[in-house]
Amino acid sequence: MTNAHQDAGGHIALLGRTNVGKSSLLNALAATKATITAARPHTTRAILYKDISHAGQSTICMDTPGEGPLRAGLLGKLMHKQMTQALLEAKGWVFVVDVHRLDERDDRFLRLLARTRNQTPLILALNKTDLLTERTMLFPLVTSLAKKLDRAGLQAEEIIPVSARTGYNIAPLKQAICALAPGAPVPDGIPSTSAAFIASELLREQLFRKLDKEVPFGLCVLCEYLHHKPTTLFIGLAILVTKENHKPIILGQKGERIKGMASTARRAMERAFNKKVMLEVRVRTERNWRNDTTLLSRAVLGRA
Repeated sequence: MTNAHQDAGGHIALLGRTNVGKSSLLNALAATKATITAARPHTTRAILYKDISHAGQSTICMDTPGEGPLRAGLLGKLMHKQMTQALLEAKGWVFVVDVHRLDERDDRFLRLLARTRNQTPLILALNKTDLLTERTMLFPLVTSLAKKLDRAGLQAEEIIPVSARTGYNIAPLKQAICALAPGAPVPDGIPSTSAAFIASELLREQLFRKLDKEVPFGLCVLCEYLHHKPTTLFIGLAILVTKENHKPIILGQKGERIKGMASTARRAMERAFNKKVMLEVRVRTERNWRNDTTLLSRAVLGRA
């Protein structure tokens, strides 16, 4: 770790292929719900910022998308652009791998880091250790990954086995992250911190968790209105799908499925905003939303 990086201040990027648990790890590091999670790839579509602290030190962590889905048109390109932006913006990297499912995609991401690196300090976080049947399985994994780093011309400041789900080794990881670079403030005017974006994401989380097969990848959630009252938020959300036959899947018989997902999301919103929420949700077909720059800007980046 160089003094230049220590003195500059900046953000730390959680990086890695899709579905390795970066979002769950950020929530564990922040000890709060900083971002939505689902057991599906491509849940995170844009950079999300969250401050974390340890023993008087603090920094800003960035949750990032994995590789964008190729079939998703401009959406996939936007996700890749967001990941690349975080990669270049960060003063330190946390390369996250799923020790239960290492594959060629991790090697590909490692090569990307090697091509991009400009003396950026790196931590290797081995996530999902709770899924290993024996803790002794970690040693050959650490050895293998250390060799891959060396072959790529990279060196990890630390290699830390963790579990976002159980909290194993979260404190040592947090300490290591906060030591990499002192945190600069979250950039002003980040749309993804707005109430409208948070509400949209909380509903999308339920959709990703409860719907099967290809439906989640073809949907987004837009905030159509949000009105503040002294004790109540009135929120209107629209779920956009690319196929007409996805609408009845989301709605369910007599609308029961969407009612259940909206109710769960509404309770999460009330916890997030500490206010009563009156929520209206509708579903409509927008066959090309993944290639519509205006809709992508609103749905993925949270811009008005």
